[in-house]
Amino acid sequence: MLAPEPKGDWQSLGTLNGATRETKVEVRSRTAEDGSPVVELVEYSWGSGLGWYVQKRIALDGEQVQVLQSLLSTVAPAVETRQPVLSHPLAIREDNLIRLIFPA
Repeated sequence: MLAPEPKGDWQSLGTLNGATRETKVEVRSRTAEDGSPVVELVEYSWGSGLGWYVQKRIALDGEQVQVLQSLLSTVAPAVETRQPVLSHPLAIREDNLIRLIFPA
């Protein structure tokens, strides 16, 4: 079972496209309960009738973020560009009717 959403305010730093249109990874910044900075990688999956839901979450402390930055700096940027993640409509079921609510 997935751990509950960590307490405290967080700020979205950006969203990465997933391997398919039904997945994405959000990069977040927040402050831990002890006051230390945390970067989270939150993977979302799309579920018909559910919308986007958290699949898994990885929290990195400041030292881990520095090591990750160092590791990523050695990798050449990818040349291939991918299609942007499209927002799926919210599906609401009412008896035998399905209403699709499209994001603005």
